[in-house]
Amino acid sequence: MPVWFPEPAKNDPTWKKDGQTEFDWICTSTLPRAKAAREFLNFNLNCLPIINQLELYQKLKTQWLSTFFEIIVGRTLQVIGSTVSLEQEIPSGRKPDFHATFGNQTIIVEAVSPQFHSAEIREQTTGADRLKPFIEKHTPEGYTVFLHQLPNITGSTSLKIHKKILFNLLSGEILDEGESWKLTKETDYGSYELTLIRNQGGLPVIGGGPGATYYSQAVKYIQNALKGKKSQVKGSSHPRILAINGNFQCTPSDVDQALFGQKLEHANREIEFIANGKFGKPSDSPPSFEGVLFFEEVGFSCPREPILYNNPQSTRSLPKEFENFRQRILVNSQEIKELEPKTLKLMAALNPVTL
Repeated sequence: MPVWFPEPAKNDPTWKKDGQTEFDWICTSTLPRAKAAREFLNFNLNCLPIINQLELYQKLKTQWLSTFFEIIVGRTLQVIGSTVSLEQEIPSGRKPDFHATFGNQTIIVEAVSPQFHSAEIREQTTGADRLKPFIEKHTPEGYTVFLHQLPNITGSTSLKIHKKILFNLLSGEILDEGESWKLTKETDYGSYELTLIRNQGGLPVIGGGPGATYYSQAVKYIQNALKGKKSQVKGSSHPRILAINGNFQCTPSDVDQALFGQKLEHANREIEFIANGKFGKPSDSPPSFEGVLFFEEVGFSCPREPILYNNPQSTRSLPKEFENFRQRILVNSQEIKELEPKTLKLMAALNPVTL
């Protein structure tokens, strides 16, 4: 069995230095945690198909985040009972990360590690905040507006076209006599999604929405990952799963909103669930993915179990082995429920680091 990460020849009991890569630190440090990390990598690399081990090892040098996640995903698929093969070509000519075979059923799994750049998030937040005074000024009297989605606006981008679109949305005649009124617009500049609710007193004009917090920006990263990976699995006849690395910066609540939707509290304190996530919106075309396998924290300690988000728009079934995951489902487009896993502590099989 290959030893991809041997023990260093020289004693170097130091932690990772500024500018040093994770790969280099693991190769050179003699601290107990570095030793445990080497054992973790050697064990899990050797569990994967031998034909792919060298390539994965080499990719760790320059693509640490995405390659480490691929190793975790591949091993997780093995733990629940599949035989995995990496980067097999599908009819479109693309090579998704994994074919996972469970008996006579095969699924495609593509892994993605979105770059949750905090500086970019702050920039987008500032841009969206620039629209808030305009929205507040033009919100109809007697209403509170919730901003579910606005386009990403960075730097010194002109707001003129965005203001024109928002003005047209907010100044339209409100024909619905109910408690709330949904306003949506898809444009070349991005998506606009707002909800007006009758303000019975005590609520601000802007009740909340993107640009106010990191939370909403994380939602966009998840949705963009789904959109960006569609072409990678297109043309395959097998069920398809997108594995997403939360990288310690994205929570299950973010994924709930990105895939299923969000709760809206009305002025009368009633709660309405709006199924406006990527999996919550009906479509005439078959979905690109049967589900998302979300890993909130990916690291040597494997602290959290992955969560499977099932796509209610899909008619294709997944192998029964997927019942070993925690699952979150959208019920009747009205609420999100969690199903308990058949197997607890799947990640323990990866021999996580405990130091």
